[in-house]
Amino acid sequence: MSTKTDTRQRPAPQALVGTVHRFGENGVLYEVVRLIDDTSAGIRVSETEEETAYPIADILQDPAE
Repeated sequence: MSTKTDTRQRPAPQALVGTVHRFGENGVLYEVVRLIDDTSAGIRVSETEEETAYPIADILQDPAE
């Protein structure tokens, strides 16, 4: 039985600032605007311009645009 290892490098959290992602495959776009702490970032939702905190772990899972 073989296990597949993900060899992709994850970006450092500070490299996420300025990037654009989607909430899931077909979700709304958002931009990472700042880091809050080691586990969360401030994002701006494109459709509403709302800014909110969002977990960095989730940003890394969401598709980048």
